[in-house]
Amino acid sequence: MLEVRARQMGDAAGWTRTTDLARIDGDGFVWILGRADEAIIRGGFKILPEDVRSALEHDERVRGAAVVGRPDARLGAVPVAAVELRPGAGPVSPGELLERAATRLARYELPVELRIVESLPRTPSGKVDLAAVRALLNGS
Repeated sequence: MLEVRARQMGDAAGWTRTTDLARIDGDGFVWILGRADEAIIRGGFKILPEDVRSALEHDERVRGAAVVGRPDARLGAVPVAAVELRPGAGPVSPGELLERAATRLARYELPVELRIVESLPRTPSGKVDLAAVRALLNGS
């Protein structure tokens, strides 16, 4: 995690821990690698994947959802989602799920892509494997 001392806070201010993951290269340059809280920064707006996931799962047809960021040249990153439906949910389109989620989310929080999957990838402990979801949705 990146810790900074901001001069604008005054000389008495100590170190402030951010939620940014960073490294310093051999020349002393700081490189921001990502965020520890998985937040997606879309054009200056902070989107918490957990909030988007919760809104998607509020739909009774959704068994589970996972939300990750996709790099975007103009906005920095945009949210994308994978959704697993409940058995017997019947036919449902990504557009229908997004329309329902739009009643709980701001427009900038809505995923730019929502993919319905047979099952969400999981780790051996049963948690959703966000790295596998990211690879699925970002084509890596």
